[in-house]
Order: sequence, then structure tokens, then C-alpha cells
Amino acid sequence: MKINTGENANYYASVIPFLLSATLQKKSNPFDGWTGTLVRIITLGASLYILAKCNSRTAIIASSLGSIWVLASCFEVKSALLKFRKRFYLIILLLVVILTCTTIVGIKTYERNSASVQGRFLIYKVTYDMISQRPVWGYGHGSFKQLYNQYQSKYLSTNTNPINERLLAGNSYFAFNEFLEISVELGLVGLCFMLLALLITVNLMITGKLNRLEIGAAGSMLSIIICALFSYPFHTTSVLLNVVFFMAILSNRMPPKFTIKSSRIVTSILFLSCFALSLFFQFTSGEE
Repeated sequence: MKINTGENANYYASVIPFLLSATLQKKSNPFDGWTGTLVRIITLGASLYILAKCNSRTAIIASSLGSIWVLASCFEVKSALLKFRKRFYLIILLLVVILTCTTIVGIKTYERNSASVQGRFLIYKVTYDMISQRPVWGYGHGSFKQLYNQYQSKYLSTNTNPINERLLAGNSYFAFNEFLEISVELGLVGLCFMLLALLITVNLMITGKLNRLEIGAAGSMLSIIICALFSYPFHTTSVLLNVVFFMAILSNRMPPKFTIKSSRIVTSILFLSCFALSLFFQFTSGEE
């Protein structure tokens, strides 16, 4: 049976920072003896080995950044930095690290297979054309796979493209950037929800006082976000389950901004609104 190494790499990149945090956690119950520690170490080692065999540089860089965050947080490097520098400098440092690693991945990928990188740029150009025609609501959930090749054909027929770019065109089912694909399918509305989850994660990583479990969840979310910039982790069910799991852990640290009184009317309205929105996206899927 053929296995998609990209999907496997995205999955292991999403769990390695969390496993690392679990391995480094302090003993707090009888199950944290040498047996539990050994199991966690073996699981972490096996995950690292499988990730290396997948040979996905994006996933390796993403899991490395997430793990670096876990190590820095567990050993209180962040607290030490905040004692000597303002929080602003920590934010700038985090952004510089992310941008640097992103640049390294891009350069190394281009050097290894320049045609593949140029093909990604073609996908991004066509995707931008799709977004520009329906920027607010998008085309519906799951529509990218159905519509991309049609828009690629229109793009190649209406633009003066060099022959090498035309030769790169093929059947594409992913945008290789989850944020662009979400913009195509769910428009600006769906992208705003995605960015909200991103901002919550980054804010907690910078300002929150997290325990070891929450540190691992934040590190894994960082790894998933980086994978989402160059791959398609949200198309893998196991990764989506991890996202829900990690966000549920992190939500425990979020202070309530407002409270809603227990009311059947309010609950019913919220439920029906979410249900109607999901139906809207489902029935508009694949429409032109």
C-alpha cells in the first residue's frame, strides 16, 4: 500500500513538540516513574525516526522550531529574556527566527528541485486569480480540488507565459498553502477565523504562563502553522484532530472576555447560526 510521506510528515511534526514536553515534565503522580518515562522516550524517538525517513524538510524545520520553543519554555529561557528585555524584543526575535527558517527551507527546496518550486509559484498565481474573483465568501468547502484546473487553464490561455511555465502545469489538488486554500474555499470570512486561532496561539506563547502540557500544545500548534505555509496538514484528519486537541488544552489558559448567561434562547440561536453557516459552505461547495 502506497503511503503519502507528506501527510505522515505533517502528522509527526504536529506531535513531536508535545511528546518532547511530555518527556520533560516533572513527576506529579505514581505513573511518572521510570516506566512512564521510558515509554515517552521510546515514542519520541520512534516519531523522530519516522519523520526523518519521510524526508520532508518543511516538517523537519517546523517540528524543530516547535521543539525549540518547548525547550526554551521548559527551561525558562523566555522568563530570563523578559527580565532583561522588553516583551517587544521577544516578539521580534520570534518573528526573525520564523522568517529565517522559512527562508532556509525555501532556498534549500529550490536548490534541490527548482522545477517543483516554480510549479508552486504557478499554483500561487492561479490561486490568487481565484481569490480575486470571490474574495469574501469563497467558492465553498472542498471547491479548490474541483475548480483549480479550470482556472489554471484560463490563466494559461489568457496570459503570455513562457514555455517552461506551461510545461509545469498539471493536475493540482492542493494549494500547498492552507491560508491561500482557505481563502479560495471560505473567503475572507473563513480566513479571519483561521487567523484568530493563529493569534490566540501566538499570544499565549508570548504572554501566557503555561504548564508543561500547555507548553507542548503551543509548540505543536507552532509546528502545524509552519507546515500550513508550505504543505497541506489540514487535509489530514489526524492532524485536524490534533489541532482540536491542542486548542482545547490552550483554551483552558484563556481568561473569559465575557460571559453568556445560561439561556435556552441564546444557546438555540448560537447553535442554529453555526448550523446554518455550515450548510451554507457545504451547499456552495464547488459552485462557480
